[in-house]
Amino acid sequence: MFDLIKETPMPEYEGTSFHYVHQGTGMEVFHIRNSNQERCCVFMFNTPSEDSKGVAHILEHTVLCGSRRFPVKDPFSQVLLSSPNTFLNAITFTDKTMYPFASPLKKDFDILFDIYSDAVFDPLLRKQSFYQEGIRSFEGKYDGVVFNEMCGGRSTEDSVVQANLTKEMFCGTPYEFDSGGDPYCIPDLTYEEYLERYRKWYSPSNCRLFLFGDLDTSEYLDKLEERYLNNRQKGEKIIPKSENYLQEQLKPMRVKATCPAGDSRSVVLTWLTSCGSDPLEVLTASVLVDILLGNPGAPLYKAIMESGLGEDLNPLSGTDVDSPVLTFSAGFSHAKEGREDDIEAFLIDQIKGYVRDGLPEDAVKAAIKRLEFKIQEIPGDGLPFGIATCLKAARCWLRGQDPELGVANISRLERLKAKVAQGRYFESWMDRYLLQNDRRCLLTVESDDQYDEKFQASLQEKLEMQRAMGLMASEEDRLAYENFVNTPDSPEALATIERITREDLPRSIKSYHNNLHKLATGARLYTYNVFTRGIVYLSLAFDTKGLSESEKRLLPLLVRAMQMCGTKRLDFTQLSTQIKMLTGSFFMYPSAGADRHHKPVSLVVVKAKMLESDLVDAMDLVAELLTDPDFSDFSRLKASLSDMITEFESGYTYSGNSYAVMNASSIFSATAMESEINMGTAQWFYLSALKKDLEEGETTWKSLSASLTKLWSKVFTQRAMKVHVGSEMDEDKLVQIVSIFADKFKVGKFVRTSSYYRNFKNPTAVGSVDRPIVYTVPSGPAFNALAVHFVRTTEKDYVASALLSSVLSSGYLWNTVRGVNGAYGVESHVDGMEDLFVFSTYRDPGVKQSFKAFREALSQELDEDEIEYAIVTIIGREIRPLSPQSKSSEAFRRMLYGMGSGLYLRRRRLLLQMSRSDLEASAAKIAAVMDKDSSVTIVCGSDMAKKLKSLKTIALPV
Repeated sequence: MFDLIKETPMPEYEGTSFHYVHQGTGMEVFHIRNSNQERCCVFMFNTPSEDSKGVAHILEHTVLCGSRRFPVKDPFSQVLLSSPNTFLNAITFTDKTMYPFASPLKKDFDILFDIYSDAVFDPLLRKQSFYQEGIRSFEGKYDGVVFNEMCGGRSTEDSVVQANLTKEMFCGTPYEFDSGGDPYCIPDLTYEEYLERYRKWYSPSNCRLFLFGDLDTSEYLDKLEERYLNNRQKGEKIIPKSENYLQEQLKPMRVKATCPAGDSRSVVLTWLTSCGSDPLEVLTASVLVDILLGNPGAPLYKAIMESGLGEDLNPLSGTDVDSPVLTFSAGFSHAKEGREDDIEAFLIDQIKGYVRDGLPEDAVKAAIKRLEFKIQEIPGDGLPFGIATCLKAARCWLRGQDPELGVANISRLERLKAKVAQGRYFESWMDRYLLQNDRRCLLTVESDDQYDEKFQASLQEKLEMQRAMGLMASEEDRLAYENFVNTPDSPEALATIERITREDLPRSIKSYHNNLHKLATGARLYTYNVFTRGIVYLSLAFDTKGLSESEKRLLPLLVRAMQMCGTKRLDFTQLSTQIKMLTGSFFMYPSAGADRHHKPVSLVVVKAKMLESDLVDAMDLVAELLTDPDFSDFSRLKASLSDMITEFESGYTYSGNSYAVMNASSIFSATAMESEINMGTAQWFYLSALKKDLEEGETTWKSLSASLTKLWSKVFTQRAMKVHVGSEMDEDKLVQIVSIFADKFKVGKFVRTSSYYRNFKNPTAVGSVDRPIVYTVPSGPAFNALAVHFVRTTEKDYVASALLSSVLSSGYLWNTVRGVNGAYGVESHVDGMEDLFVFSTYRDPGVKQSFKAFREALSQELDEDEIEYAIVTIIGREIRPLSPQSKSSEAFRRMLYGMGSGLYLRRRRLLLQMSRSDLEASAAKIAAVMDKDSSVTIVCGSDMAKKLKSLKTIALPV
């Protein structure tokens, strides 16, 4: 039985919190009950590591591989087949493991609750699942989903920096170990150790359950009591209190480490500061990071960029709010060799200066104003609101404190403002926790050309040692594993998973009505009425389809430079502060695509959000940034270029599949190629070549500045501009404000489509494409992409292909490429604007096996149930509750691409009428052109590329 120990009104969540404790086991439940229809649930356990064998990570994978009530091999993927969930995951942190899910459909939420609760409290933990998801050593090599994932994870410089900082700063505590697993240590984990750790960690006594939204708490407490808690004995409640990890014995240290080959070099200075379970300290550290490092104009960020000690701010700079003791890090990427002494002295001197002279008052005000904005705004983008709220609660709750403390945003903010009002609050904090604090580490990470070879040699040596000691899996285990993998779940097991059907889903389609106002200036204003709690969402689109190809290549740098160079009135630091003071966010980006009639839509998109009370001043600032940029400060241009190149280097590491897909798709149309030019591999090579030319004197910063100015004058005009506003403001007032705003832009010429689009020829059509192509990074698994161009003659063709891609992603591809081949991720999707059917893999240990699976997927016999499940999944995505910002963004997108509600209604009706024969016809059509109208891109480590000798290989400019 659960006892209610606390009930608290929570006006900022428009609800009430209820805190329960189970009498027998001590299990705790915290529910923020309100009218939010996106219901959320998180089961969480403290799982502090005792080694780097990755047992917490492997358990996270395998508790979801079958349980007593749901004995299928992978309930997780089974439920994905027919769930309209908005979030479904399992996450291993340094010291805890979480199992979060969310759904707007009550029936679906209940199904997920049953599956997740049985998974964590009554899993089967089969040895075969341990082999599949964790580690196995059959056929003379190590394999397993977690093992392969962590091999990929260790292939990046950032991951090496993070791992070494945590290891050194928390030496002698559970936090020194890699909870995800060190690939060298994972093979040491035995099945028996794995089972023992489950029994220790997954006791109900060590479980906290977080609920959020429109739910009857008692319904779920009764389920837990009846199924799992009634006869359980009280176990250990693990509480890793922050004060136990203060590491007061530490002295300043210097550490060197190596990472995979590349031309980067990281030097990072990190301090341990205050307790991570104190909400005020978490807020203090977060706001201070925002003040000092929050954007390229922030004082410390700007100083780092202008120091000459390195090329860019290291991406690990900032604070880790989930650490038991908050860290503060600052450092360099591409640091100058042999300058460690100078770097450490420079960073400490900068902090001394801020303590001595005080932080810029307007920067502090702007950071707090931005924080107030976040609290006022109705959330919903990114993580579901309930899941994001749970993460805040967990920082206190899992360390033995009241979960309420972590989610009381307004009271924390008021406490912070009171402290700041007393004067020199942040300066005193820096003096205490940075200058008067010896708990710091200067870490240098350098590339090693032999890094990967050494690692592979060490694994092979371990393999030979385990074989000699008789520690390898037996032949009996191997045969049992292969039989397990190749035997489908029984119909009886599958029948235990309750399904959502199309009859459970709402029939209505969301509509987004924009009102058009033609302004006297020539610009067009579209207004979208939506409840926003007093916030205005502004979107601007500047038509760029009149640009030449060379101008399109330069456009991304122009857009970045406009955000990093300031205006003629405001230098970059002043501009950045004003943006933070007057807006909740501001960003710009180039975009390329095609509308529903396959006509090019080429744009620079500008987005900002602001309080109604700040609208006029904010729009004046946006107009100044767009109409009066200053490119005369060459150091800011250099920073812009370096910033973009650094983003590509890290982006390829974590999202190589996205870049591979973009590159493979680029050959089929001018608009797809434009996306590659703007955001893909082609842009990276362009920027790297430009950087080299500037360094070697082939071009000058002065000529680059002139080129940017010329391009700017061509893009940002009234005739190229569309304005979209999502708000609850009076429309006449908006027309008046936007008219004044638009009048600040020069009229410009009418935009005419450039010859770039007319001159484009599909290389596959003329036989000139050199594919497949392999792009190499220093190390790591593969990201594979195959794009097939097919002819879509009707809307039914699109709907059938989209449904087919969903069926294959969750069925054959998941089972084969992930389950058997060991890739961490795989999917197929349809690019409806370009008529492309796309396959891709993520962190894939193989290449040939995956492309074989892509080909075979189109000839698989389709199951009626899987088709039904996919229909539910697709419609489920469309019923997710959206925030006002998301609604405004969708209304803006539909306006730009001519996507009316009627189109979506037709697609919904076609989707509900789809049959197996429709999908088989679609698969046959795509298969028929796979060999003659397709494109392949592979991104992988150089070692893997050596095995692909017959393919064209190009090294990325890492």
